[in-house]
Parts: sequence; structure tokens; C-alpha cells
Amino acid sequence: MPRVLLFTASFGSGHNQACKAVKERLQEQGAVVKEVDLVELFHPAFRWIVIFLFLQVMKKVPWIYGVFYGFLATSRSKSFVERQLFRLGKRKVLSILESFRPDVICNTFPTSAGIVSELRARGMSTVRNVVVITDYTAHGHWVHQNIDLYCVASDDVRIELERKGVPAHKICVTGLPIRKVFNEILEIRDKPVRRRQLRLKSGMDPDKPLILIMGGGEGIIGKAKVWESIIRTVDAQFVIVCGQNRKLYKKLRDLESNHVRVLGYRCDIEQWMAMADVLVTKAGGLTITEAASLGLPMLLFRPIPGQEHANACYAVAKGFAQLFDSSTDIQRVIAEMVARSDKEMGVHARMAGRDFLNASVRVAELLLNPEGASNSMKTVVCQQSYIQRWGGVGLQQYTDSACEVR
Repeated sequence: MPRVLLFTASFGSGHNQACKAVKERLQEQGAVVKEVDLVELFHPAFRWIVIFLFLQVMKKVPWIYGVFYGFLATSRSKSFVERQLFRLGKRKVLSILESFRPDVICNTFPTSAGIVSELRARGMSTVRNVVVITDYTAHGHWVHQNIDLYCVASDDVRIELERKGVPAHKICVTGLPIRKVFNEILEIRDKPVRRRQLRLKSGMDPDKPLILIMGGGEGIIGKAKVWESIIRTVDAQFVIVCGQNRKLYKKLRDLESNHVRVLGYRCDIEQWMAMADVLVTKAGGLTITEAASLGLPMLLFRPIPGQEHANACYAVAKGFAQLFDSSTDIQRVIAEMVARSDKEMGVHARMAGRDFLNASVRVAELLLNPEGASNSMKTVVCQQSYIQRWGGVGLQQYTDSACEVR
């Protein structure tokens, strides 16, 4: 049986979710799979400091993250950072390779791909090294010398990688892998009766518009006062997922009522997506993909500079979402949507092809059978935009280079 080593990292939840999606499909094919969180390899004190600083920067001064993101994109800074990370991770990563003896390595986080690339450059490994880029942009930190295959979300990312010097034959547009549960939950979302039953089971009104608000695994969705104002003035039911943001959770708990639910971290987020009429969220690559796979309209609120902003621009350009920086504007749009008939709110946007749901299968096939993969795996995944009236507010299609913030 083939042995596959999966590297991820607990920064946010997107890297982990993509890793789990690929792992599911690999295990279905009988592969022996080992999942490793790169963050867990470091000393607990170092790990705590890094994660704490990361979250504080993302919550309080996101522009600093944007500057750092751009800093890492340059070849000079990237080489320095990678040398330091290589020094920290080399010994433990090499130990894992020697004990597990994988046939192929799959990375959903760029740092591990860089460490393995360096090990190969120094003759310390010969294992095939594959990258799954978890955003709709190709940051330079993903690009390394000894990468055998890049699995990317869209043709735009493929073009971006080629501009960075990656040979075309090393890039495959697979789509961004999401968990297979989204295939199953799509049946519920597509059938009004089952969707109604799920709402009743979850204690939600089956007839009242449902707005789902979530900020990823870390629950970074802005200040509590913004959502308090919207909830108190808009006649709808709200589900707010605070993730691991306990401070936000405590602040919003006082708002709970028959039509307001405040949740912490959820393992069943796909069910809440299936019930929702509209998703208000950050622009994580996995979140965008999961929502688009279900045809769930998105309002993207204040994406963090860096890959989130790039993801948001992509989603807007392709017609998946609208982007907002003003809390006043997003409150107005939600109110306008709810003011329309409830029947209109129940009409879901639809995307041609629904190819998002098959991405994890494509990635697994390429990991297990690189030589026998069909030529269709090398083609561009259909990412046609969909535009449909929902709640009286039209999803506006933009050109690929445009990104309008409201």
C-alpha cells in the first residue's frame, strides 16, 4: 500500500481542512496516511509565542500582517526566513521521513514544502514533494526548487506560478480540496423539505431568513458592536460562529434569543452552511470554496491584507461574493435582502459545473498515481461565474483584475 505523509499547520483552519479533505480520499483508496502538524514539532513555549503573536497581529493590527506578507514575497527575505525555519524543523522532519518512510509527501502549508525541498537539495531525501496551495493566489513562499507538483485552485493561480518561474508541467489545476461531507450536505441544501427539517432539528425557524456569520477557526470577524447593531435592527435570525475566539463569544452571548444563536468552534459547520440563506465571513480560501460548492451567497467583510484580500478579489471577480469594508454598508445590504420576500431569500445562487466537490479526488489521484493521471487532470477546472438575484440584491460580476470594496 502506498504511504503518504501529509504536512499541515495550525494557523487558522484552512490548511488543516484541506489536509483532512485529501486524507479522506487517500484512505478511501487504501493508502497509509500520516498527518503531521508542523506547529506541533516545535517546542511548546516557542509554539505558544508564535501562535499568540500571530493571532494578536491578525485581530488588532492586520496591516502589519499585510506588510509581512509582502516582505516574504521577495526572494531575498524568503531565503532568510526559510533558512531559519529549516534550521528549526530540519531534524524533526527528517526523523519523521526516516521512521514513516513515505512514498510521497503532500504539503498544505508552504514552510514544510520548503523544508523538504532543502532536504532534497542536500541529498537527505528523494521523496516526491507535492504542494496543495490553499488560497486563490500564489504567494512566493509556496515556490521552492524541489517541488514535483503544484495542485492549485484555479487557472489564475497557475498563471501566477508560471510568472514566478514554475514550469507549466509541474502545475495542475485541481481545484481546492474540501471534505467529502460537502457532497452529502449538498443534497440537504438542494431539497427544501430536508433543509426545513434540519432547521427545525437545530432549533431554528424554518421560514425566517437565516444569516450565518463566521470568521474562520479563530473567529476573527471584527468588533462585537458591529454585529450587535445589525442583529438588533434587522428582522432575521442569526447564527454567529465565534470559532476559538472566546472573548468574542462571551461578548455576544448576551444577544442570544429565539432568533440569535452564538456558537463557539464547530465541527459541523457544513450543516449551518446548508441551512443559511447568506454567509457573512472573512475570505479564507477554504471557506470561500465550501460556500461556493453549496451555492451559498457570500458577503465578505474586511478581509485581512495578504491572501485573504486576494481571495476576496478572486471571489468578487468570479461572481461568488460581494466585498464590504464598511459596517454601515453591509448592514444596509443585509436589511435590503431581508426586506424582500422570504421566498426570494430561499433561492440559491448556482455555479456551473460544481467542480469544487471533486477537487480532493483529483489531488488524491495525482498523489497515488502521478504517471497514470489522465490528461484531463491537467486542464483548467471550470470556474465559471454565477450571477443570480438573491434577496433582491444582484451579485455583480467584475473583471478578473477588478476588486471593488463597498
